[in-house]
Amino acid sequence: MPVELWSYIVDPGDGTIKMAHVFYGQTEEEAQTYYGEHLSHCKYMQEANKEKGEGELIDEVVEVAALPRPEDFEDGEEDEDEEPEEDEDEEPEEV
Repeated sequence: MPVELWSYIVDPGDGTIKMAHVFYGQTEEEAQTYYGEHLSHCKYMQEANKEKGEGELIDEVVEVAALPRPEDFEDGEEDEDEEPEEDEDEEPEEV
């Protein structure tokens, strides 16, 4: 079953969660592989993973029905703050 492996980094100063990483896999083993690869070069996770390091890691595996796809994050709507882009070839409308 597909999983999300969430890894929360707890700040040693105030004990709050400041950052989370999520690793996806068709199996928990696959997600753990990505976790290990990221841990090998992520200084924040390395420090939190040390026995007496800075911070703490809290890991949680969540079973999901399906892994997210890139199109799941596309809403197809323009942001309200942004003006629509005009085609450079079109003449501006006269009012």
